[in-house]
Amino acid sequence: MSGQAATVQPDDVMAVAAGIVGDSADPAFLVSMDGKIVAWNTAACEFFGVAAWQVKDRNCAAVVRGHSPDGEVLCVENCPMLMQLRRGERPEHANMLALVGGRPSTLRGAHVHHLPVTHPDVGPLGMLHVLHHPADSHAGEA
Repeated sequence: MSGQAATVQPDDVMAVAAGIVGDSADPAFLVSMDGKIVAWNTAACEFFGVAAWQVKDRNCAAVVRGHSPDGEVLCVENCPMLMQLRRGERPEHANMLALVGGRPSTLRGAHVHHLPVTHPDVGPLGMLHVLHHPADSHAGEA
């Protein structure tokens, strides 16, 4: 050993975050700073009604289709949460209604925790989203 600490690479940080997604019992997914879905777990498949292979590398807003409880669109192509993270701000948790499944879509409610994934030298790499939802969160058809 040379006595120097091993340098953690950004890809290693994202791999650990993707592992957290996979291990989570709650619906969870990881989004890169360009808004693309990097990891999507089984619980997210069940919550949104979409398989992981169908969402990989797709824009998060097009898949999640989230709205606030009062109808404001939360999920847009240039994600405000990722913009906050770029500015060094910590995105807040949010209550969200997501359009899930095919047509007709169903609205499902969740409280979303936004957890920044960062690297000490590079800065923000992405965001981990963990959804907590009541068992009876169906809000109707859209």
